[in-house]
Amino acid sequence: MKMKKKIDHDVHDDDLFITDLLLDSSLTITEIAKELNISLNELNKKITHLGLNWIKDQKKKITT
Repeated sequence: MKMKKKIDHDVHDDDLFITDLLLDSSLTITEIAKELNISLNELNKKITHLGLNWIKDQKKKITT
């Protein structure tokens, strides 16, 4: 039971870290994926799961 709680806590921390990177950094989505050492596809899934597509869309507008 404690292991499940630890895993949930780690996932929550990862979600917060991703959110912070999206909101508070000038990194592109690709750079964030590299920083987290995950694929761009995996990062996009996490962004969608967190309901943060609007941030991704804004980052695209800023970088283009």
